[in-house]
Amino acid sequence: MDVLWAHSANREGARHRLDDHLSGTSARAREFGEPFGAGDLAGYLGLVHDVGKAACAWQAGLAAAENTGNRVGTDHKLAGTWLASRTAGVLAAAVDGHHGGLPAAAALKNELNGADADLRAGWEEAIERAATVVPAIRRGRPLLGPPGSTPSTPGIRS
Repeated sequence: MDVLWAHSANREGARHRLDDHLSGTSARAREFGEPFGAGDLAGYLGLVHDVGKAACAWQAGLAAAENTGNRVGTDHKLAGTWLASRTAGVLAAAVDGHHGGLPAAAALKNELNGADADLRAGWEEAIERAATVVPAIRRGRPLLGPPGSTPSTPGIRS
């Protein structure tokens, strides 16, 4: 598999690898979450926040954007939001809102649950590709409460 990129080349021509970006964001988010007991949760949400960038369509869009200076134009938030909703419930909204603000829980639930098979297949493709470079995105673990507990937050998915 080719290298997965998180961002286009900077002025010096250096790119940011997706695995480095996800791991670095996870570490930073964990630091911010630790003081109030949410280090694991914040770390996980940081880890999956840009999983959608692993999709073939997003990677192709990034290559085109480097040449044209335009935006990628392909959603990258919903794959990670969908993945996080399985473990973090409604708190997966933080992934969806990482660029534009938190969505309403009901609207996000409707968007995820109403996605057609092609859209879900695209999310799964991105998740599988991202998991090849960051296997930890697939680990389901308790994110809230004391060690060994299970999350009490109800999921977005019904």
